Amino acid sequence: MNPGSGDRTPAVAQADDEARDRLGRLVSVNAVGLGGSVVALTILALTRVHDANLYRDIGALAAGFLLVASGLIGLRRGLIQMGALSVVGANWLVAAALTWLNPFTLPIAVLAVIAPVVLVFDVLRRRTLAAVIVATVLGAGALAGAGEIRRLKPDALQPDSSLTVPIVAVFVAVVALVIVAGLREQVRRLRQQTADLDASRRRLAVAGDEARQAIERDLHDGAQQRLARLSVEMGRVTRLGDRDAAAAIAELPGLQAELVDGIRELRDLAHGIYPALLADRGLGAALPAAARRTSRPCAVDVAPDARYPAPVEAALYFCAVEAIQNADTHSGASRIDVRVRPADARLEFDVCDDGRGFDVGTAYGLGRGVTGMADRLRAAGGECLVRSAPGSGTVVSGWLPV
Repeated sequence: MNPGSGDRTPAVAQADDEARDRLGRLVSVNAVGLGGSVVALTILALTRVHDANLYRDIGALAAGFLLVASGLIGLRRGLIQMGALSVVGANWLVAAALTWLNPFTLPIAVLAVIAPVVLVFDVLRRRTLAAVIVATVLGAGALAGAGEIRRLKPDALQPDSSLTVPIVAVFVAVVALVIVAGLREQVRRLRQQTADLDASRRRLAVAGDEARQAIERDLHDGAQQRLARLSVEMGRVTRLGDRDAAAAIAELPGLQAELVDGIRELRDLAHGIYPALLADRGLGAALPAAARRTSRPCAVDVAPDARYPAPVEAALYFCAVEAIQNADTHSGASRIDVRVRPADARLEFDVCDDGRGFDVGTAYGLGRGVTGMADRLRAAGGECLVRSAPGSGTVVSGWLPV
């Protein structure tokens, strides 16, 4: 089963789709606001006054509306960055034009410049967002200065009191609508993320206690019992040596084999807690080693020498190993493919198999292993996604910020 379209993992694709939907709703509000302003001012111009400056205002708003509309088209085609930047550009265009044509609208224009940051701060790439924030701060200052200079010009528009109130009212309503819509969406998302994080922390705490109990059971039932039995056998051989040295020497190879088995068991247990290979050589060595322990062919595509922060490597490693083990045990696949790659300040991975698959809608919430993977990645700031269908294999994918 192919891991999604293009170079995006399904988890990244899902996150992009959610961001596109959120931004689409907010851009639509922006478009409605600009379009409503055009209609309101057009009605005002046709019914009350024929003023050239008012028509130029309508033209500036219409240009902003068209720019936002182009952003909506881009969003529907999956161009998230284009949609976000079109909103920023449209508001800057409208703010600059209105300030120059009607300096008394300067306070509203400054708000219109600031408003897009509320809409797009969580969908732009980090560097693009930094550039937008810097440009917004500098642009707001430049706009205020330009508006004041324009206001003092002899040819500056002297506002008619009968027009000032409705125009400012329309602009304030539009800007307030956009800002409130953006803030409400961000607050909703933050509340949802907080609830998810609290639930994840509770599950991680429970999982941690269960893991410690499992380690104690493994030590007690495995290595501890083996070593205790070995101690008894060594005592027996020591007593035997007092009577028959040759017979005692003949017992030593068996004791050595038992000791080797105990060392191997402890090594396997330590590997499950935190493999030394991961700490020493990173994912490029640890994941292929994990793949060699599967009963099915498992290919790993990972940069052999790339290193990342230890928490990122650990979270990705244990999630990938869990997905590999699930595929090896339950999928009935002929092969398993693992891919890890950096992309846009993220480290992405996917584990694909061509096995029998399952209905995610009925089975996704039932697997504690899948829930544990999702919690581990979310705790590190990432996301996890499982895609599967009966007869179509399974893809477990995710990403982490680096």
